[in-house]
Amino acid sequence: MYRLLCEEIYALDDDNVDPATVKERLVVLIGRHTLTLTIINTIKDLYSMPIGINFGINAICIILSFALPWEEWVNLSPVYIYCFLVFFLYCHLCQTLINASEEFENAVYSCGWEKFDLKEQKTIYVMLLQAQKPVTLLAADIVPVNIYTFATTMQAIRPCKFNVKPRRCEYDFVIRPILDEEGRPSLTINDQSPGPAVHVCMNDVVVVKVKNEIPNQDVTLHWHGIEQKGTPYMDGVPMITQCPISYGSIYQYSFIASSPGTFFYHADSVVHQSDGIYGSLIVDQPQPLEPNGALYDYDRSKEHTFLIAARFSELLTSRLEDKSEIRPESLVINGDNFTPKIYVMTGYSYRLRFINAIALECPIVVNVQRHAMVVIATDSNPVKPVTNGAFRLYPGERVDVVLRADQPSGGFWMQISGEGACETLKTHIMLIYSGFNYTSMLEQGPNAESEIGTFIESEKYLSLKDSQVPPKAKSIYLRIDRNSFDVKDSDLDFRYRSDAMKKKPFYPAALSLHDGVVQINGKNFLYPNAVYLLKPREVRPDIFCYVEEEQKHKEPQCLQVLKAEINEPIELLLANEGFGSNNSYTFHMHGYSMQIISTWRNPSKKPFTREEFMKLDENNLIVRNYVNPPVKNTIHVPNKGLTVVRFTPTFGGSWLLECRSCSLSIPVALLVSVPLSIPKSVLTAAHCVQGSWLMRWLPMDAVAGVHNINRFGKEAQINTIDQRIPHPLYEGGIGGYDIALLGLRTPFVFTDQVQPINLPYTSKISNESLLLVGWGALRTTNFIPDLPDELQEVKVTYIPYQQCYDAIEEIKETTENNPLDKEAHLCTGPLTGGIAACSGDSGGPLVQMTSLEALNNREEKDNDYDEYYNDKRLIRSEKVVPDISREQVPFIIGIVSWGMAPCGSKGAPTVYTNVSQYMDFINAHIKT
Repeated sequence: MYRLLCEEIYALDDDNVDPATVKERLVVLIGRHTLTLTIINTIKDLYSMPIGINFGINAICIILSFALPWEEWVNLSPVYIYCFLVFFLYCHLCQTLINASEEFENAVYSCGWEKFDLKEQKTIYVMLLQAQKPVTLLAADIVPVNIYTFATTMQAIRPCKFNVKPRRCEYDFVIRPILDEEGRPSLTINDQSPGPAVHVCMNDVVVVKVKNEIPNQDVTLHWHGIEQKGTPYMDGVPMITQCPISYGSIYQYSFIASSPGTFFYHADSVVHQSDGIYGSLIVDQPQPLEPNGALYDYDRSKEHTFLIAARFSELLTSRLEDKSEIRPESLVINGDNFTPKIYVMTGYSYRLRFINAIALECPIVVNVQRHAMVVIATDSNPVKPVTNGAFRLYPGERVDVVLRADQPSGGFWMQISGEGACETLKTHIMLIYSGFNYTSMLEQGPNAESEIGTFIESEKYLSLKDSQVPPKAKSIYLRIDRNSFDVKDSDLDFRYRSDAMKKKPFYPAALSLHDGVVQINGKNFLYPNAVYLLKPREVRPDIFCYVEEEQKHKEPQCLQVLKAEINEPIELLLANEGFGSNNSYTFHMHGYSMQIISTWRNPSKKPFTREEFMKLDENNLIVRNYVNPPVKNTIHVPNKGLTVVRFTPTFGGSWLLECRSCSLSIPVALLVSVPLSIPKSVLTAAHCVQGSWLMRWLPMDAVAGVHNINRFGKEAQINTIDQRIPHPLYEGGIGGYDIALLGLRTPFVFTDQVQPINLPYTSKISNESLLLVGWGALRTTNFIPDLPDELQEVKVTYIPYQQCYDAIEEIKETTENNPLDKEAHLCTGPLTGGIAACSGDSGGPLVQMTSLEALNNREEKDNDYDEYYNDKRLIRSEKVVPDISREQVPFIIGIVSWGMAPCGSKGAPTVYTNVSQYMDFINAHIKT
């Protein structure tokens, strides 16, 4: 049926076809397409459970076949061959159906509808939206039956290929404490530490649902090195980008893996990371696209990714008041006590990935016997290849190297040596050539210590991407040192404060202050009382202090902010002056990567002041590299030295520059705040911009000043949409957070026909002047919606929550959760029917007209809705819409989200997103 539909659709792409024929054929085609969908849905309903049972039996047989001895497998081979064939044929046949439906979708899109009349264009658009709906059968209403299900069953990790659509990669994480096999306590993700490896392809959408099962503790996850362009809420910093995930709660992270390379994730809390909450995150791309891909033959990232961590004898969260020095007892690779093995063949080259996942100040040095390693990337950024006998990794750093198996045979040791707090600790990896019996290696033990030699530090590498750094930038000096000061009980900050919560959640923070604390410009970082990115207006103003204005804030703790603008180059001079300690520090920048312009160490090995450094700089004694400097997001600041970095904010957000390894107690960080601003914005529903791949990827325009779609007058303005920002917590379908902002390439010009709409100043609602405006269908005839040519406006009636909740009984029975939220949604009627939003109204406004007098006295304005009447829709529904000319101004109070079909039927309300509940999201993205 789909094939026949495709042929008839393609037949419309003929210049000789007259409009009357097009209109006639479209009516028939939509009817037949609707019939096709009905047949498929009937098949789903009838055969879903039988397919599920058969599917499950065959899948179990396939899994068991891998566990049987060869003799039994031979005896049962006819059964297993049958299971494989049935499993494959199910998937193949259903994939054929999917392919046919996609052909129909392509046919609709490429049928030349641009030359049709506007009325037929709208009809084609409705057909296209229907054609995009995924067509697949479900096994027991759970597992999709298609060739990808078969492929996923056969292989755990897919190769990244050319011209393949990005996928949505979903993971479920449950964080809980357990005891390992040795009786050692550990925090785990899905009962393992490190957590599951997240392995995706470039531009995949990564979705991770995190549930916290750590009693009495909160947690968040940070995606180390991921830029989070367009998704700053997913950065995982408590009280900056999100609320912490409290015990028993679930939070969903969602972001696009936009850059390839080696990353990892970890708990934001240093002690939680040390106790086991971390894991690898690898973003692959086809090897020919890798800048240094010609240097290696194999990239087995599943087997050749090495996460180095430190193990403690007990949970660090149990030592909050212990003032003794905390040192780990061992180094572990991928969380295992067993020695990892790298199997190689002579003459081939292998890409290896190393991640220092130690939260303390524990640099590590990696070297290998009788082999050299070629460094090809640091912190996921390609560098010009550098051959080293060894390399150093500071906490949070990642290095990709190529190892060439140039020995004829044998077994060799790769050694990982700890420094700093991990001094004297070592662990090893075995490098084994094909066919070599490594028993003798185990008997003799590791012997790679004498082969470390010299190597090039990471700040000396050169970026593979040619770049010229402009010599001028906004220069900021950051003084870093360990200081001692008198501590009052009120100064002890348990990672963040939350005045809005009745019970303050506990967030781990050691209280050891006996040897002073590391500070930036004499200040420690104070987490705000409300989520800074979501609710900036609720953050107490007295806790702010600003870089280079710290003297105005006398308290030792504050929310230290570095204000930056998009495309404004910034040079940071991170100066470890060395008056309070002889330590070096490692800093990590969230959101952006930095160019390392210079690393300087005081030749006298004595502490220095800002004035002394500036004098050296004026005399050109500080050497800067402006040509192809290395690009990193984790940098090292040497003892009694200074590191100069450059970065240019290219997108908005609130990003920490933090020294995670500086302290287990008070955070050492500052907040780089870049405006999340859109020049001019259009407000709509989130499902309108990410309801399907078509809506996500096709170009979109915003049109203003048009009241008849067939007549674009001189007052009409058409503007390209450059940004689509749905609320970060919107999960699709009906439910909360169905709101989005569209950023325009250029602002609209305000005229008599084009004006901005006011945002709601209160959640109070009056039925007076409550208007629904849109281009939605007026009725549906023979499956074809009657879409109006002119913009429609109708008066609607507000329905209270309980009355609306009772009216959607049918929908509540088919959804897992209540789709109606008392705070996030509004409902309108009347429930007597006849007036409602319909197809084409989604994302449109629910407008409240308010007089200037009421606006000027808005604090005294009350809800006009009479709560003492049972049938409230009869009270206001007969009121006449007030005359707009009486100095009434429009306020948008709702956005059309969803409704019940058929539109306008009795007892079917229209549900809107309550705009007043999302003012923080809106204000965070628009310029006021």
